[in-house]
Amino acid sequence: MVRHANHNTLRYSYALAFVLIAVACLVTTGLRLAQGYTDFSSDILAVVPNRAEIDSPILQNAKNTLQQRSSDQLVFSSDNKSAIVALTNVLKANPLLSYVAPPDIALSDVVNFYTNYPGSLMASNYPSHLSQPNGLLNYTLAELTKPDSTLSANSLEKDPTLALASFLNGVAKTGALQQEDGIYKTTLNPAPFLQSLETDKQSSFYFVRFVQNLNAADFSQSIQLTQSIKSEIEKIETEYNSPIYYSGFAFHGSENAEQAEHEISTFGLFSLVSVALLVVLFFRNLTVIGLMFATIFNACLWGITALVITFESVELIGLVFSITLIGVAIDYLFHVLCADKESITSSLILGFMTTAAGYALYSFAPMVLLQQVAVFMIFGLLGALIFALYCQKYLVLNVTIPRIIWQNSLVFINRFKLQILASAVFVLSVGFVVKPITHQDDVALLSSSSDELQRNEALNLTLFGQSNKHHFLIVGSSIQDALEKQEAVIAWLKDTDETIQVNSLANYLPSLAQQQATYKTLTNKVTAGHYTEVSDTLGINVGLREYSPLTVSAFERSVLSPLLQVHQITQTDDASVLWFSTDLLSEQTLAQLLSSHSRFLNLIDKRQEISDALGHYRTTVMGLMVLSVLVAMIVMALRFDLATALFTGVIICTVTVCALLLSSWLQTSVNLFNYLATILILALAIDYLIFYRSKGLCQSNLQAISLSLCSSCLVFGILIFSKTPAVFSFGLTLVIGLISLYVLAPCIVKERK
Repeated sequence: MVRHANHNTLRYSYALAFVLIAVACLVTTGLRLAQGYTDFSSDILAVVPNRAEIDSPILQNAKNTLQQRSSDQLVFSSDNKSAIVALTNVLKANPLLSYVAPPDIALSDVVNFYTNYPGSLMASNYPSHLSQPNGLLNYTLAELTKPDSTLSANSLEKDPTLALASFLNGVAKTGALQQEDGIYKTTLNPAPFLQSLETDKQSSFYFVRFVQNLNAADFSQSIQLTQSIKSEIEKIETEYNSPIYYSGFAFHGSENAEQAEHEISTFGLFSLVSVALLVVLFFRNLTVIGLMFATIFNACLWGITALVITFESVELIGLVFSITLIGVAIDYLFHVLCADKESITSSLILGFMTTAAGYALYSFAPMVLLQQVAVFMIFGLLGALIFALYCQKYLVLNVTIPRIIWQNSLVFINRFKLQILASAVFVLSVGFVVKPITHQDDVALLSSSSDELQRNEALNLTLFGQSNKHHFLIVGSSIQDALEKQEAVIAWLKDTDETIQVNSLANYLPSLAQQQATYKTLTNKVTAGHYTEVSDTLGINVGLREYSPLTVSAFERSVLSPLLQVHQITQTDDASVLWFSTDLLSEQTLAQLLSSHSRFLNLIDKRQEISDALGHYRTTVMGLMVLSVLVAMIVMALRFDLATALFTGVIICTVTVCALLLSSWLQTSVNLFNYLATILILALAIDYLIFYRSKGLCQSNLQAISLSLCSSCLVFGILIFSKTPAVFSFGLTLVIGLISLYVLAPCIVKERK
């Protein structure tokens, strides 16, 4: 009697402890979210590895600055000027947005500024190599008689050599965007970007830019801002009967956040309902339903609390992956309900340790997304395990469990396991030879942005002249050093292909060394009498004034100062970083350019950087998988025997290859997230194999493992309906792997005579 009373006391005490822990978790999570210590983010770029450990601090800072500029920018375009004007007026009133007006720089002001520096400025196409007087005379007359000879005529008095005029002509043609009434304007054929248009007709497009006054990665602010903008766009489109094409990081982040929130709620609800129905059909006991919800609630609460304590920013896409906790956490309760309570404890603990170890591998990845999934799942499973052990120890449930009618089929698989495993290996080998696994590592795997938004992005980039461009950063010890290096790169490009267009600061502000060389070249030619015929024919004295170079400080005070803000990304006491762009280069030319100037030239291609990183970590995960299989075999050899270890290796490898091969065929290729799914398959495989090896093919073991498979497939299977390719890949490989694991796992059972 006393023993029974003590048992009840402990049962109620532990139950109270669970309640108090749950309250503490809720309070902790609520306070951290309310006080801003932790927030949620839909920033796609934040979930990928950072190259800060590879790049120098100054270069990384420059890349971050460029990324921030790009993240804050919003672009709107339309072929209806009135619609764009109306939208611009509305958005100007929004305190979260700042209008970026086109630079109002008059050509006459530019000419007046540069004419203060005759003899120091000269374009690369100026015929400085000509030494015959008649050759220079012909060049001068040709320049002065051109239809567009205004710049040459205006600068003739200050610089009769026309070197300054050649420079001014180059400036006038570099990177200029047309304007009309303070709005950007250009003409193009929109058909390649907009599926609704199939005509080759050229159309005039008007476009404007705005900058956000908030953090674009904050999904709640992004959703509110973009929803209000879209609402205004719909009104104006209806009023003017013209579409408006919007683009910008905020719109991508907003769409991804909305999709992630939708999938978290939809997939989570489906998982709960489906698992609940499974339990109802299998156990037909309301108490079990309550225990199931308590297990899932406890697991999710422990996981989310650990997440908000560990990380300052929680990625929504990570929570979509973490929904899989529902399918794994409930397994422990199934084993408690189905198996002999006295013999299940060690298997439960060993199963948790192996599954947690599988997720712990995620924490070694440099991707924040995977680290967050690891923390959520490990602590969530710990909460589920503790609750399951409590149920095992202190709850007495009389449940009627239906028999597994296909038990004989699993016994048959075990009896002919050598033949079945050999056949599976042979079939997979043939399949791999016929159509091997292919890989695709693209940052688009992390995005669920709509096709419409991606088409808008391509259109607006083209309008601004930024499509089909390569972008670079040049690092120098000073701005003059960076300008000299930029001029060397431009010279190399011109020697390679004269038609390559380059947009750089050196086009507007030559280095002091370049200006000194220009002045020396022109002075030598004047002194040598190369301009004699020009002087005689035009009746002017061709000479040069005293050397007066164009300095950075003078450029900063000029009408062209906005260009310095665009091109000079970072400036410190001992370093300067300049940005410039070129036409799209061939792969061979690009490789040669980067190889020849690798000490200071850096290609900016965030998409490719991320894709390369995803590919690199996919390879890393492949190595981890091989290592994990070896460790699993060692554990099984120590826990059981060598034969069990060998069967473990063969079964896990067969299941993994089957999951990846079928995923590759169904998706056309596999990626990092397919391989990440194999880590979870490995963890669950060891779990299944331990229970099969310990308990054999008895009904109680088959009931628990079958329930585990069904619940896992219901939870993981819903992920294949995700619009985010990474989540789809993860779910697809898991479902294939779990089904094949269920079929082959009985092979581990040792035959009993």
